[in-house]
Amino acid sequence: MEWLEFAEQIGALDSEERAYYQHRAEEAVMTAILGQGSADPTSQLRRLLRHALATGQAHVRTPDSEPQGGASELIGWIRDDGLYLLGQKSLVLAKGIAQALGEPFMLGDLSDQAIYQHLDYWGWLLSTAKSHASPSTTVRRKLDGEMRRVLHLKAKFLDKG
Repeated sequence: MEWLEFAEQIGALDSEERAYYQHRAEEAVMTAILGQGSADPTSQLRRLLRHALATGQAHVRTPDSEPQGGASELIGWIRDDGLYLLGQKSLVLAKGIAQALGEPFMLGDLSDQAIYQHLDYWGWLLSTAKSHASPSTTVRRKLDGEMRRVLHLKAKFLDKG
């Protein structure tokens, strides 16, 4: 996409932003060609995390749930005000599942922060730390007695549909 290359050359975009917009454009074009579903590139991430939950590879905790042992990865907490997701752990898990299923991870060329920006763009994030000193899509929350950097998402993020 020549116009993105030009935008990067004149300094209007950095290389990460260029990759982000190029990926969004390619995904939208493929969706239009195939005439299937949403152009939301985060849909694969959501589907892979639902797969991890359904197969017991991952779990989210509720306020009254006890820690789970075994091989199941804790990827987040569901609260009245939304889902708090461990972003990096969730991405590593989703990428591994995609590889195991033999499918390319659509957001694989992007940094974690760029993927988080996709979540924000598509309206999944409920809050960010963008207005604070270090602009970030993650927020700090005390969960299970520890301060953690998490993505604060709509509770329905992991719902099918």
